[in-house]
Amino acid sequence: MKAKTLPRSFAFVLAGFFALAAARAELVFESDEIVLKPRLGERELVGEFHFTNRGAAPVSLTEVSSGCSCTVPEAAEEAVAAGARGVVPVTYHPGSRQGRQVQSITVLTSDGETYELRVVADLPLRVLIAPRLLLFSGPAPEPREITLTYSADTPVTLLEVVSRTAAFVVEGQPALAGDMLKIRFRYAGEASDDARATARVRVRDAAGVEHTDVLYLRHLP
Repeated sequence: MKAKTLPRSFAFVLAGFFALAAARAELVFESDEIVLKPRLGERELVGEFHFTNRGAAPVSLTEVSSGCSCTVPEAAEEAVAAGARGVVPVTYHPGSRQGRQVQSITVLTSDGETYELRVVADLPLRVLIAPRLLLFSGPAPEPREITLTYSADTPVTLLEVVSRTAAFVVEGQPALAGDMLKIRFRYAGEASDDARATARVRVRDAAGVEHTDVLYLRHLP
Protein backbone atom coordinates (compact mmCIF):
# COMPACT_ATOMS: atom_id res chain seq x y z
CA MET A 1 0.00 0.00 0.00
CA LYS A 2 1.29 3.44 -0.91
CA ALA A 3 1.76 5.72 2.06
CA LYS A 4 -0.27 8.92 2.08
CA THR A 5 1.67 12.17 1.88
CA LEU A 6 0.64 15.63 3.01
CA PRO A 7 -0.20 18.18 0.35
CA ARG A 8 2.83 20.37 -0.36
CA SER A 9 0.98 23.61 0.54
CA PHE A 10 -0.08 22.21 3.91
CA ALA A 11 3.45 21.00 4.61
CA PHE A 12 4.77 24.52 3.98
CA VAL A 13 2.18 26.00 6.37
CA LEU A 14 3.01 23.43 9.03
CA ALA A 15 6.75 24.05 8.66
CA GLY A 16 6.17 27.79 8.91
CA PHE A 17 4.14 27.31 12.06
CA PHE A 18 6.87 25.32 13.78
CA ALA A 19 9.51 27.80 12.64
CA LEU A 20 7.48 30.66 14.10
CA ALA A 21 6.97 28.81 17.37
CA ALA A 22 10.69 28.08 17.59
CA ALA A 23 11.50 31.75 17.02
CA ARG A 24 9.32 33.01 19.85
CA ALA A 25 10.80 34.52 22.96
CA GLU A 26 10.44 32.79 26.31
CA LEU A 27 10.94 34.75 29.51
CA VAL A 28 11.99 32.75 32.54
CA PHE A 29 11.86 34.70 35.81
CA GLU A 30 14.21 33.76 38.65
CA SER A 31 11.19 34.17 40.93
CA ASP A 32 7.65 35.38 40.38
CA GLU A 33 7.61 36.89 43.86
CA ILE A 34 9.79 39.35 45.76
CA VAL A 35 9.46 40.07 49.49
CA LEU A 36 10.22 43.54 50.83
CA LYS A 37 10.94 44.05 54.53
CA PRO A 38 11.25 47.76 55.29
CA ARG A 39 12.56 49.38 58.40
CA LEU A 40 10.10 51.19 60.63
CA GLY A 41 9.11 54.51 59.05
CA GLU A 42 10.66 53.76 55.64
CA ARG A 43 8.69 55.57 52.91
CA GLU A 44 9.92 53.92 49.70
CA LEU A 45 10.98 50.36 48.91
CA VAL A 46 12.67 49.13 45.74
CA GLY A 47 12.78 45.56 44.43
CA GLU A 48 13.67 43.82 41.16
CA PHE A 49 12.37 40.86 39.17
CA HIS A 50 15.22 39.28 37.17
CA PHE A 51 14.53 37.20 34.07
CA THR A 52 16.25 35.54 31.09
CA ASN A 53 14.99 35.40 27.52
CA ARG A 54 15.46 31.70 26.75
CA GLY A 55 13.70 31.89 23.42
CA ALA A 56 15.24 32.27 19.96
CA ALA A 57 14.03 35.82 19.27
CA PRO A 58 14.32 39.25 20.91
CA VAL A 59 11.38 40.40 23.03
CA SER A 60 10.15 43.74 24.34
CA LEU A 61 8.07 44.39 27.44
CA THR A 62 5.16 46.30 25.95
CA GLU A 63 3.32 46.94 29.22
CA VAL A 64 4.05 46.46 32.91
CA SER A 65 1.22 47.34 35.28
CA SER A 66 0.20 46.85 38.90
CA GLY A 67 -3.09 46.51 40.71
CA CYS A 68 -2.36 49.43 43.06
CA SER A 69 -1.00 52.93 42.63
CA CYS A 70 1.26 52.23 45.61
CA THR A 71 3.27 49.83 43.41
CA VAL A 72 5.09 51.34 40.42
CA PRO A 73 6.82 48.85 38.06
CA GLU A 74 9.00 49.91 35.12
CA ALA A 75 9.64 48.34 31.72
CA ALA A 76 12.93 48.62 29.84
CA GLU A 77 12.64 50.52 26.56
CA GLU A 78 15.10 48.28 24.70
CA ALA A 79 14.30 44.77 23.49
CA VAL A 80 15.89 41.85 25.34
CA ALA A 81 17.92 39.70 22.95
CA ALA A 82 17.69 35.92 22.86
CA GLY A 83 19.74 34.49 25.71
CA ALA A 84 20.10 37.89 27.41
CA ARG A 85 19.01 38.86 30.91
CA GLY A 86 16.61 41.62 31.88
CA VAL A 87 15.06 43.18 34.95
CA VAL A 88 11.71 44.65 35.99
CA PRO A 89 12.33 47.21 38.76
CA VAL A 90 9.47 47.97 41.16
CA THR A 91 9.05 50.86 43.59
CA TYR A 92 6.60 50.36 46.47
CA HIS A 93 5.21 53.17 48.64
CA PRO A 94 3.79 51.79 51.93
CA GLY A 95 1.89 54.97 52.85
CA SER A 96 -0.24 54.28 55.93
CA ARG A 97 -0.42 50.54 55.28
CA GLN A 98 0.83 48.08 57.86
CA GLY A 99 1.15 44.34 58.21
CA ARG A 100 1.53 41.95 55.28
CA GLN A 101 0.59 43.46 51.90
CA VAL A 102 0.43 41.64 48.55
CA GLN A 103 0.30 43.46 45.20
CA SER A 104 0.13 41.94 41.71
CA ILE A 105 2.26 42.87 38.69
CA THR A 106 1.24 42.01 35.12
CA VAL A 107 3.87 41.90 32.34
CA LEU A 108 2.85 41.90 28.66
CA THR A 109 5.40 41.15 25.93
CA SER A 110 5.69 41.93 22.23
CA ASP A 111 4.98 38.30 21.32
CA GLY A 112 1.64 38.35 23.16
CA GLU A 113 2.68 36.51 26.32
CA THR A 114 1.47 37.50 29.81
CA TYR A 115 3.36 36.96 33.06
CA GLU A 116 1.94 37.43 36.56
CA LEU A 117 4.27 38.51 39.39
CA ARG A 118 3.74 39.41 43.05
CA VAL A 119 5.22 41.96 45.40
CA VAL A 120 4.91 41.05 49.09
CA ALA A 121 5.66 43.74 51.66
CA ASP A 122 5.97 42.78 55.32
CA LEU A 123 5.34 46.20 56.85
CA PRO A 124 5.95 46.93 60.53
CA LEU A 125 2.99 47.93 62.65
CA ARG A 126 2.57 51.70 62.75
CA VAL A 127 -0.08 51.65 65.45
CA LEU A 128 -1.51 49.06 67.82
CA ILE A 129 -5.21 49.51 68.63
CA ALA A 130 -6.65 47.78 71.69
CA PRO A 131 -9.37 46.80 71.70
CA ARG A 132 -10.26 47.20 68.04
CA LEU A 133 -13.95 46.72 68.86
CA LEU A 134 -15.65 48.53 71.74
CA LEU A 135 -18.67 46.54 72.85
CA PHE A 136 -21.46 48.10 74.93
CA SER A 137 -24.45 46.21 76.31
CA GLY A 138 -27.52 46.82 78.41
CA PRO A 139 -29.72 49.87 78.99
CA ALA A 140 -27.10 52.16 80.55
CA PRO A 141 -23.60 50.90 79.75
CA GLU A 142 -20.55 52.54 81.26
CA PRO A 143 -18.23 54.52 78.96
CA ARG A 144 -15.44 52.44 77.47
CA GLU A 145 -11.90 53.34 76.51
CA ILE A 146 -9.76 52.46 73.54
CA THR A 147 -5.96 52.89 73.36
CA LEU A 148 -3.86 53.59 70.28
CA THR A 149 -0.11 53.06 70.72
CA TYR A 150 2.02 54.53 67.93
CA SER A 151 5.41 53.04 67.07
CA ALA A 152 6.56 54.88 63.92
CA ASP A 153 7.43 58.54 63.27
CA THR A 154 6.47 59.67 66.73
CA PRO A 155 5.36 61.89 68.32
CA VAL A 156 2.04 62.20 66.54
CA THR A 157 -0.37 65.13 66.54
CA LEU A 158 -4.06 64.37 66.98
CA LEU A 159 -6.13 66.11 64.29
CA GLU A 160 -9.62 64.79 64.94
CA VAL A 161 -11.79 61.95 66.20
CA VAL A 162 -15.06 61.55 64.29
CA SER A 163 -17.87 59.15 65.19
CA ARG A 164 -20.01 58.19 62.20
CA THR A 165 -23.24 58.23 64.21
CA ALA A 166 -24.75 60.17 67.12
CA ALA A 167 -25.36 56.89 68.96
CA PHE A 168 -21.70 56.79 69.99
CA VAL A 169 -20.05 59.96 71.27
CA VAL A 170 -16.57 60.82 72.48
CA GLU A 171 -16.62 61.53 76.20
CA GLY A 172 -14.30 64.33 77.29
CA GLN A 173 -11.06 65.11 75.48
CA PRO A 174 -8.89 62.36 74.01
CA ALA A 175 -5.69 62.05 76.05
CA LEU A 176 -2.44 61.97 74.08
CA ALA A 177 0.60 61.25 76.23
CA GLY A 178 3.86 60.35 74.51
CA ASP A 179 3.17 57.61 71.96
CA MET A 180 -0.18 56.63 73.50
CA LEU A 181 -3.63 58.02 72.71
CA LYS A 182 -6.63 57.16 74.89
CA ILE A 183 -10.20 57.84 73.73
CA ARG A 184 -13.37 57.26 75.78
CA PHE A 185 -16.66 56.57 74.05
CA ARG A 186 -20.17 56.68 75.49
CA TYR A 187 -23.25 55.01 74.07
CA ALA A 188 -26.04 57.57 73.64
CA GLY A 189 -28.49 55.56 71.56
CA GLU A 190 -31.63 53.62 72.40
CA ALA A 191 -31.25 50.81 74.92
CA SER A 192 -33.20 48.44 72.67
CA ASP A 193 -31.06 49.04 69.59
CA ASP A 194 -28.50 46.67 68.16
CA ALA A 195 -26.27 49.53 66.99
CA ARG A 196 -23.06 49.38 64.98
CA ALA A 197 -20.77 52.22 63.96
CA THR A 198 -17.23 53.22 63.11
CA ALA A 199 -15.12 56.09 64.34
CA ARG A 200 -12.14 57.57 62.53
CA VAL A 201 -9.01 58.85 64.23
CA ARG A 202 -6.85 61.17 62.14
CA VAL A 203 -3.30 62.01 63.19
CA ARG A 204 -0.21 63.60 61.67
CA ASP A 205 3.10 61.87 62.36
CA ALA A 206 6.50 63.46 62.96
CA ALA A 207 7.30 63.24 59.23
CA GLY A 208 4.22 65.29 58.37
CA VAL A 209 2.24 62.36 56.94
CA GLU A 210 -1.43 62.09 57.89
CA HIS A 211 -2.96 58.74 58.84
CA THR A 212 -6.56 57.70 59.45
CA ASP A 213 -7.37 54.69 61.62
CA VAL A 214 -10.80 53.09 61.95
CA LEU A 215 -12.34 51.99 65.24
CA TYR A 216 -15.40 49.75 65.56
CA LEU A 217 -18.26 50.33 68.02
CA ARG A 218 -21.26 48.18 68.84
CA HIS A 219 -24.13 48.15 71.32
CA LEU A 220 -26.08 45.01 72.18
CA PRO A 221 -29.55 45.44 73.73
